[in-house]
Amino acid sequence: MIVTVSVNYADFLVHTLPFMKAVDDVTVVTHPDDHETIGLCKESDIKMHQTKVFYKDHARFDKAAAISEAIKGMSGWVLLLDADILIPKTLKYDGLDQNKLYTYRRRLIESPNGLRAFYQGKRDFREFQVGRNGYCGEHNNWVGLLGYFQLFHANNLPAKYLGSYRDASTYDVVFGRRWTAEDRQYIPGYVYHLGQVNKNWRGRKTPRFEVPA
Repeated sequence: MIVTVSVNYADFLVHTLPFMKAVDDVTVVTHPDDHETIGLCKESDIKMHQTKVFYKDHARFDKAAAISEAIKGMSGWVLLLDADILIPKTLKYDGLDQNKLYTYRRRLIESPNGLRAFYQGKRDFREFQVGRNGYCGEHNNWVGLLGYFQLFHANNLPAKYLGSYRDASTYDVVFGRRWTAEDRQYIPGYVYHLGQVNKNWRGRKTPRFEVPA
């Protein structure tokens, strides 16, 4: 099951959802007031988990609590995926170790024009830089710690998921560190991150991502 949070992210989700649907069943976690996301999910026949917990007890954007509600009772492989991530349609779970946490390296498509160029087969992206040590390579300590893509088996869920946070800035790192560095691994290949990064930890702040015709 792919679980993705979309609160005011329907302009991204309309591009990423077809890639998700090609891989697995999808649950979109959203707020009842996000009518654009709800409408897109109904149109696409996608399961939703609607919750107001994002802002419970004056939280700014408690993404972790919303995900915790949505994944309760799930079985098999669970992929926590940001709504602005394009994943390979060829992704398979066969041969993966149920005791490990998996992720992909990430490339950035920062503008709507860049996505249009990507659809046309042109290279219009840049490699992602992370942490003080620079490039997010094979030996970087950040492998699997960033929530744009965290794939794990539900057999590990009762011991490994967590509660609530004031915003979305750190929960994914805390979650990922419940696996040792040796048990966090890259899947060969890349995912593509649409738009700006490190801007929306407290809810959507960035401009809409409108791809020109």
